[in-house]
Amino acid sequence: MLNYIYENAKKVLLEQKDIKGVAKVYTHHDYKPYFCIYTFKHFVHNPKKKDQRQDYNDYYRKIKDKSEMDILSVCFDNWYDACLNDEGKKIYRSQVEDLEIIIAKFEISVCKIISIGKSPLDSEYKCSKDEIIEYMKIRDTMIEKVKKLETQTVEYYRMMED
Repeated sequence: MLNYIYENAKKVLLEQKDIKGVAKVYTHHDYKPYFCIYTFKHFVHNPKKKDQRQDYNDYYRKIKDKSEMDILSVCFDNWYDACLNDEGKKIYRSQVEDLEIIIAKFEISVCKIISIGKSPLDSEYKCSKDEIIEYMKIRDTMIEKVKKLETQTVEYYRMMED
């Protein structure tokens, strides 16, 4: 069910002409989950710590411009490579959750850029439709990597049980 919603949201997002169209897709209740998969998981629906909701607000305020997404992307790649390069060591669920939180922060950044970037007043948040689509592709790639790593974690524990 969710895969259909995500694929439909991607199609509708590609059809938009500018950032205002992207903002309409973002605010539409059917497509909103596509933009906030891990944000909902870690900060809204099931926060592990009571202060994670406050962490969301603090992080949202910290975002000053689009460079935050580049920093998070590099941080994710470094952390992911570190997880993969530890051959012979176990991959723990907590490592996967750390990667998911980086993705959630990336989603928060993209959503702030979409919601504020349509304003003519904020030049540091200016972003084109194509840039948003590119950021969403980067986020989707991150999700695929996390799912791959999560599968390796599950496989490791299944091997140990046998």
